[in-house]
This record gives sequence, C-alpha cells and structure tokens, in this order.
Amino acid sequence: MKKLFLGTCAVVLGLANLSAQAPLTQKDKDDIQALSAAYATNLGTCKADDYAGLFAADGIFYSGFRGNIQGRDQLVALVKSERHCQPGAAQPARPGGSGAPALQFSAIEARPGGAKATVTLPNNGGAYDDVYAKTAAGWRFQNRSYYTPAELKARASGQLSLAPQDVLDIQELVARYPYTLDNGGEGGRALAELFTEDGVFVTPQATYTGRDALLKMASGHRPGQGPAYARNFAMNPLLEATPEGAKGRVYAVIIALGENRQPSSVVTGGHFEDAYVKTQQGWRFKRRQFIPNDGGPTTNVGKPTPVR
Repeated sequence: MKKLFLGTCAVVLGLANLSAQAPLTQKDKDDIQALSAAYATNLGTCKADDYAGLFAADGIFYSGFRGNIQGRDQLVALVKSERHCQPGAAQPARPGGSGAPALQFSAIEARPGGAKATVTLPNNGGAYDDVYAKTAAGWRFQNRSYYTPAELKARASGQLSLAPQDVLDIQELVARYPYTLDNGGEGGRALAELFTEDGVFVTPQATYTGRDALLKMASGHRPGQGPAYARNFAMNPLLEATPEGAKGRVYAVIIALGENRQPSSVVTGGHFEDAYVKTQQGWRFKRRQFIPNDGGPTTNVGKPTPVR
C-alpha cells in the first residue's frame, strides 16, 4: 500500500510539472500581448490603479532609473509621479497604446508557472524583459524590467556599467553603514533600513535575515552606542555592475578607540562582500557578508590585537 501511495504521488507530481510547462495557446499569447497594450494605455493616460492591476500581487517593475518597485501601493505611486501625470501636462500616447507605434514581441515562451518574452519599443526606445504569471484574474506581469538602448548594448556585450550617480549613491550607502551601526540610530532602524526588506547580513558567528532581525542586531550591538561612538570603519569600495544591480568588495576594520580607558587596539579586520539593488528608496544592501582577513589566524575574531 505504501509503495502504491508513493507511486501515485509521483504520477501526480509528474502531471503537475507537465501542466506547469504546458504549451501556450494562441489565446494565451493574444492575452499576453493585450497586457502590454493595456500597460501602455494605462500608463499613458495616468490610470494608476488600472496600471497596478496589471501586475501580480507581488509583481515587480524595474528600471535602472527607478530601481525595483513592488506592490500595488508603490506601483500606483510610480504612475502618479510620472511627469506627464502632473496637473496640466500633456498625455502623449505611449508605444503599444491606441494610435501609437506597435510593439515588437519576441517569441512568447512557456516557463514553469507562466511565460516570458522580450518586448521591444519602436524607434530604438529600449525594451522590456517580461515574466508573466497566469492568475485567477488572467495573465499578469510577474516582473517587467525596462532597459534603455545603452543598457541593452552593454548587456549584449557583457560589459555592464554603473552610472556615475549610482556609484556615488552606493558609496554613500557603504559609508552610512558604520555610522548607523555605531550610533544605533532610531533604535537600530537606521541600519536595518539600509537593507532591502529581505536583506541578509552574514558574519562568521550568525546570519540575520530580514529587517526585524537586522533591527534587533543593530539596536543591541554594543554597550555605549551613540552619536559620539566610533568603532567600525569601511574603506576602498570596489564596485561592479551586475544584471541585478551591483556587487562590491569593501575593506573593513574594527578599532577599539580607547574603550574602557584601555589602549586603542585593532579588534578585527577583513572585508565585506556586498550585493546591492536599486529600490524606489534608493540603493540598498541585498546581501552583506563580513569575511575576516585570511592573512593570519581567524580564531581571534572578536579579541583585541594591540596596535604596535
């Protein structure tokens, strides 16, 4: 009986996988193309609620300028912030909308749980990389990522780059981390909000996932935290663009500066391995891992080393 039950489960799982990757019908493809047309119309006419309704509940819109925008409220705010949606502004038709140049679709391919396609805008206007989900309400955007012509060229060549302003913004993020950790600002919230909602911080001793865990870690980091406290130092950020945003390597050192009226000492040193993403609130840590220096024994991590 047990073998029969396991065999039945395997059949059910096999059928589920086949269903998840079933070929798309012509109606599926037509509905997906209609989704892009509705996107253009709703964005062009500033129908913020209708625009947000084209995304799955956890759907994301991404662009290099905007970063990741997720959730209905943020998608509505995105439309309302558009220049052509301000009072008195003209509302020109957008590519793919009624009376505007048509969009060019790549092959719409099935994928587990939905479909994917690339949608090219006319007149060298860039392209969308789309992932679609089939919901109870019909086809919706799971992820729509917009890339400018320059970004497409860089992606095709494999030579991704960061805009100068993005470099400055990430450097500021890196600089703010030790300040917020040392001063315990807003009960630890100042540091936690440097990370995405699902951000991860990894040390040799522990892993903290999500802002609640990060806030708890930051709020009770050290006795004596406050505006005049200085212990953590970060320097020499080396940044590199990635398809998801950017990654970085940052030197780090912890120095006990005359704490408890003792001679100053180097507590530990090493570097951070970072992953950054651009959100609606700006660049944030997606993941940050502290890696102790490999040039000497790592069993002393956390124990002062006298300065010579």
